[in-house]
Amino acid sequence: PTVQATKSNFTQVHKGKSIPYLEYFTDDKKSKVLIDQLQSEQGGRFLRKRNRNIIITIQENIEILPDFRWLTLGELKSLLKIDNFVNMDSRSVISTIPFIDDESINSTNGILKSKIVKNRNFNFDLINSISNKNSFKTKKELISWYTSQKVNYELNVKKINLSNLKDWIISEESISYNDRYFKIIAVEVIAESREVPFWTQPILKDLNIGLLGFLTKKISGVLHFLVQAKVEPGNLDIIQLSPTVSCSNINYRNKNPKTKPPFYDYFINNKRVEISFDVLQSEEGGRFYHFQNRNMIIEIDESEEVKIPDNYVFMTLNQIMEFAKYSMFDMEARSLLSCLNLIKN
Repeated sequence: PTVQATKSNFTQVHKGKSIPYLEYFTDDKKSKVLIDQLQSEQGGRFLRKRNRNIIITIQENIEILPDFRWLTLGELKSLLKIDNFVNMDSRSVISTIPFIDDESINSTNGILKSKIVKNRNFNFDLINSISNKNSFKTKKELISWYTSQKVNYELNVKKINLSNLKDWIISEESISYNDRYFKIIAVEVIAESREVPFWTQPILKDLNIGLLGFLTKKISGVLHFLVQAKVEPGNLDIIQLSPTVSCSNINYRNKNPKTKPPFYDYFINNKRVEISFDVLQSEEGGRFYHFQNRNMIIEIDESEEVKIPDNYVFMTLNQIMEFAKYSMFDMEARSLLSCLNLIKN
């Protein structure tokens, strides 16, 4: 994004260089705020970490520094189809952008709709899912389900000393467990373009590619996404809404079937599904070392019966975007949402 900085960066705790364009985000006289949301980071790896996601517009001409370039939203959406091209923080911000404004949703003869209705495809199904009021569950029912999930679980997180970790191996080079989880390594960084040009830090290294996936299905002709209410230790509010499947280390799970989460087999080597989106996305490079997730959106036939556990529910894209405004969806879900594009390109 234009600005991507921790609080210590933009308050210059480390006495580093000033952050380019930061003043446009901190001085409301220089810009107009279009979107301003507080969104969470990965609850399985960060403890109660959140970032402010802001989109502003300015009127004045500004100097474009060497590391920056103007891109349209259409160009960004196209680049999201390329493996490991658009970073996690950009995807988070992009996910906050509404697909269609309220006026377009209420219109029955919009230009966008008339262009795509002639050729029914996944793009049309997305438009139908965000503009159609015919949803499997009402907003009231979804809020009640979400509340009941929070009531069903308690989350108590306690910090312990590294020396008290069971089965973790602490060596001079890393802190590791086994071939299932991540390990902590150390890196030494030289980056002249950053606020501080040199530093050392611990960083999380995952052992294999993870999987993030939404399973979709038409219900009464309207595309719905299967959403999971997921408890993770770093969640600020017990649960967050997550993709149908959100797990690390595909290789380990393939070798150990008992560790596969629900619906996992729909995404791996299943010829009965329609794959709508499939790309590798890297996670935040400032905290994770070469960590990638396979991001997938698949569709099963409307006639296929699916047994849904209590902590899963079908939602339309309209309902997902409405709930996402209030920090209810996790980073993994927002990464997938950012990749959705209503216009085929």
